[in-house]
Amino acid sequence: MKIVNFNTSYSTQNLGDYIIVEAIKEEMSFLFEKCFVYELSTHTPPATFLQCNNRSEIMRACKGSDYKFIDGTNIIKRSLLHPWPAWNVNLFNCRPYSNSILIGAGTDGTFKKPDIYTTCLYKRILSKDFVHSTRDEKTKTLLETMGYKAINTGCPTTWSLDKEHCKKIPTQKANKVIFTLTDYRPNEQSDKKLIQTLRNEYDKLYFFAQGREDEEYLNKITDTADLEVIRSLEKYKKTLIDENVDYVGTRLHAAIYAMKYFVRSTIIVVDNRTRDMKDILGVPLIERNDIDKLSDKIHSKWKTNINIDTSSIMEWKGQFNIK
Repeated sequence: MKIVNFNTSYSTQNLGDYIIVEAIKEEMSFLFEKCFVYELSTHTPPATFLQCNNRSEIMRACKGSDYKFIDGTNIIKRSLLHPWPAWNVNLFNCRPYSNSILIGAGTDGTFKKPDIYTTCLYKRILSKDFVHSTRDEKTKTLLETMGYKAINTGCPTTWSLDKEHCKKIPTQKANKVIFTLTDYRPNEQSDKKLIQTLRNEYDKLYFFAQGREDEEYLNKITDTADLEVIRSLEKYKKTLIDENVDYVGTRLHAAIYAMKYFVRSTIIVVDNRTRDMKDILGVPLIERNDIDKLSDKIHSKWKTNINIDTSSIMEWKGQFNIK
């Protein structure tokens, strides 16, 4: 069997995309490990117009595949009239995507029916035969109103965080903390208060730069002499495993990755991703304008309880035959 996987972590400036794709490959190993997987990027056009209309290697691979998947993220947009960083696709280069299946897809937060051009484009891309996996109920409903079959599985990054896993996550604060900021959702007053609270409550602070401009934003709002900056996913993983740390920050997937390695996590809510998944995320969610509540939350005792819908996940996986 042959698979084409449209990888959202190629050419990205956000390590959160690597976290999503890593989880998808782990969760789909039951299928991917038994197939030849050909990977193409969503951030760059999969093929030129001429390649799409000739017997190019790319088109032969896409036409000859048994399944085609698009990996997670805020992939569903109200309008694709101009290229989005995560999905560089248009009517002239979309043929490789034909009959693709979404894995843990979300939206940009509008949840409005796409415009005519984008609706036409989705018809050329998304499968009408297979059920798509969405990360939240609103995206599921949106796809269904567009005529596609969908099931809310939650984000694949959360699929391994079952009750047995969550029981191993500490319920009380650690003596060190890893924190994140989001460069494209700046609020200097709130973010400065976040950092000062962490300095007051923890012996050691690490900063994980999940996005390319996050460290630049950090340097703009505070002195960093007492901070240790982590710039790679490998170093982040090692710190989560080796150090006695909590996670506190605005980056959703950094938080989920921390929980994967049994780290107690608190999420500061700054965009629709966390709000859309609030029914799944059984961890403290603090709105940015409630940052004054952070200190009390750090000192309180609480259990992590991610609400995984295992039956929906298994139902979605069950549609793929392994020959």
